[in-house]
Amino acid sequence: MGSRDYNQWAQRLELIRRCAVTLLWIIIIASIFMFLVKHVITNPSINDDKVKLQIFEQKDTVVESRISYEKLNEEISAALIKARDVALDSASEGLDNWVEEIMGRVDPDFLDWYFGYWTQQKMQLASIYNNAFHLVYKKHPSAEEKIHEEIVREFQKRVLQQNISQLELETIAQQAMNQYVETLRHELSLIAIRYKIPKAEWDRYLDDITILSKTFEGRRTVPLTLKAIVSYSSTIMVSRQMRFIAGSIERKAGTQVGTEAVSMGVVIPSACVFGRATMKVMEKFLTPVVVVAILAWDVLDHHRMEAEYRPILKENIRKYFCTVKETILNDEESGILATILDIEKNVLDAVQLETRQ
Repeated sequence: MGSRDYNQWAQRLELIRRCAVTLLWIIIIASIFMFLVKHVITNPSINDDKVKLQIFEQKDTVVESRISYEKLNEEISAALIKARDVALDSASEGLDNWVEEIMGRVDPDFLDWYFGYWTQQKMQLASIYNNAFHLVYKKHPSAEEKIHEEIVREFQKRVLQQNISQLELETIAQQAMNQYVETLRHELSLIAIRYKIPKAEWDRYLDDITILSKTFEGRRTVPLTLKAIVSYSSTIMVSRQMRFIAGSIERKAGTQVGTEAVSMGVVIPSACVFGRATMKVMEKFLTPVVVVAILAWDVLDHHRMEAEYRPILKENIRKYFCTVKETILNDEESGILATILDIEKNVLDAVQLETRQ
């Protein structure tokens, strides 16, 4: 019985110990909870500090935004310059490719036709007829004018291909302006992010910058906003002046090339023309051997002339189209740069006016 009583007391003591430990943990947890309720959750000073922190952060945002507007002239100016550089680089690359495509049609197609043996023979015979008729009837075009017309016509047909070049130039200009808008949109968004300007406030700011420009619709003055220019779906169409210059360049190109060819005197000189013309009259007096010798000399002389003048004419045509490229890029009245500079001036003037208000 003694052993049984001992076991019962041991069990009772273990039960008491467990109850005491459980009670102790309850007291500790309750104390911690009361401490938190008293010093953290219901402490007005801490809540006030949180409110003050939130107010400070809001004030800080407003101050940062105000600081940003003081620097916007410089920031927007830098964004405009970067957009301009990107657009002009894009246009320059496109025009370089266009010049190479043009030269690929100049040589071999146009130059093969122009320096062809039978083309030269035809021009020589036509020049004799036209010069003779011009002497009798002054209103009739001279041989030089008729040759010039034929060269222009063939150049238009073989190289410029009926308005294709004009469309190509307008496409290059339009792609450059699209690149300009895309870059400007990106740079302006970075300004807003960098200076932590709220989107609604930034949109209002851009919407307040009104631009009056006649660049986009020819002679009409059209009110635009900076936000409208850089909105996701908008673009800047090439101006009427740009379309006009693209068309005028196509019209002038053939004329310029014809003038180059005629001024070089590539068509056989008059002394040789006289020799060829009289040769046909004297054929019945010449032996076949002499006729063959003269014809062989004529062919060799033609190849010598082509070897000498063909690279010169080709290089002159290339130089002309490089000048065309510079005109389209940098013409102060109608080029791509003129359109961009007009936008920049309007934007900066509007920004400065907005800053002063």
